[in-house]
Amino acid sequence: MSQIFCKIICSSFVMVAVLSTASQGRKG
Repeated sequence: MSQIFCKIICSSFVMVAVLSTASQGRKG
């Protein structure tokens, strides 16, 4: 149960990080 919850949080956190990095690269 907790493993699945951690996977969801980790995956969402990675997605946000990748999206923010991609947007910064496009702007720069």
